[in-house]
Amino acid sequence: GLANYIREDGRIHGKFNQTITATGRISSTEPNLQNIPVRIELGRLIRKVFIPAEDYVFVDADYSQIELRILAHCSGDEQLIKAYNEARDIHRMTASQVFHIPFDEVTDLQRRNAKAVNFGIVYGISDFGLSEQVGIKRNEAKEYITAYLEKYSGIDNFMKEVVEDAKRKGYVTTLCAVLFLGGIIEFSIGVLGEYISNIYMETKNRPIFIARETNINKKGTISKNEQDSKNN
Repeated sequence: GLANYIREDGRIHGKFNQTITATGRISSTEPNLQNIPVRIELGRLIRKVFIPAEDYVFVDADYSQIELRILAHCSGDEQLIKAYNEARDIHRMTASQVFHIPFDEVTDLQRRNAKAVNFGIVYGISDFGLSEQVGIKRNEAKEYITAYLEKYSGIDNFMKEVVEDAKRKGYVTTLCAVLFLGGIIEFSIGVLGEYISNIYMETKNRPIFIARETNINKKGTISKNEQDSKNN
């Protein structure tokens, strides 16, 4: 348990690693402090034991819809870029366009379904996966995805180009030019069949969004630390 990691000063000093995960995301060990549950009562009780030192506070910061913003940048999709430039509600706008209803008439349920589509598309969700996630029929989910990709054709073209590029080169890159190999290499030398869908997911998911998100998060953390050092 956590008690085993308490040091002489009465505090826990966990390790945050930058080079362990395949995607480059920071991981926490000794102990793992990243997966303390929050939605169940026990998790909320556990979180109460974390108290900042005197004159310090815990800061919780997160980027707003970073995956979708990266997608807008990478794909160059005019609709998505325009929505962000105008600070519009992305999920409500998607619901309006995909379900063909006025923006102001979008219900909370339709917005939630559109949100699932928005983030699901980023990670290559299938019609089956979407149907399970939002509790709709599979053919409805397929219609949602089809309508989305028709409306945001720049995103559809971008994801197809990424896959074709991976087939041709055997790797893909992040914004910082980190190369991801592995299963893509197997595909590029002729292993077909079930690998196709796996590589499709691998290509869109890991390097394009998780790793690029990680690059931005790390850059933001470094910039914040540099700014704090100047102020002190």
